[in-house]
Amino acid sequence: MRKTDISKYTDKIDVQPKKESGFKKVLSVIGRALLTILLVLVVAGLIVSISVGAYVIKIANEPTGIDLNARSLNLSSFIYVENKQNGQFEEYQTLYGTENRIWVDLKNMPKAMPEAIVAIEDKRFYEHNGVDWYRTGSAVLSLVTGRDNYGGSTLTQQLVKNITDDSEVSLTRKLREIFRALNIEREYSKDDIIEAYLNVVNFGNNCQGVESASQLYFNKPIGECTVAECAAIA
Repeated sequence: MRKTDISKYTDKIDVQPKKESGFKKVLSVIGRALLTILLVLVVAGLIVSISVGAYVIKIANEPTGIDLNARSLNLSSFIYVENKQNGQFEEYQTLYGTENRIWVDLKNMPKAMPEAIVAIEDKRFYEHNGVDWYRTGSAVLSLVTGRDNYGGSTLTQQLVKNITDDSEVSLTRKLREIFRALNIEREYSKDDIIEAYLNVVNFGNNCQGVESASQLYFNKPIGECTVAECAAIA
């Protein structure tokens, strides 16, 4: 059998590693860059999520600092003079500083007064736990779409804002308001909340509460107001 010496052929073959094309190199660099960016975003997202979660928990556990039973509000004072003809003392003048407020218990108001407020301001007042998530979502959607005329605050949230006088326009303030409203609903009954609301909120012309409003607009106590008059005040 004839033997063939292949060494004389292999010596002439120049075997070199195959070079990677320039396009593949570019793709490789882009891929590594995108992966790095993705990892950075994931880590940053985790850090932000943990920070926000910790802050929300902190706010949720803060005491509301609101005592609806204390009634430590500015109330109006009255000057009475004696009527010489009948010997009765009659109201002569009402004195107040920055707020004209006359506290009246819910039981002394017409049933139509809280009903009117609920119908106008917060239809699901007796159903939610301080925050109406449906209205809140609708309010956010309205802001996103440019229709910022949809209010999302419940009566409880409005009460919190009026008592604390916290009117800062920020997400932090809104979160505080939400958790305070949730906590108030756990601590007080619906009647306690709406009674406080009807005595705290401004009803125009510096009238804080429905009693001072009825005295100004109809010259009589809220207990004597008709359904139509209650609706007008609300």
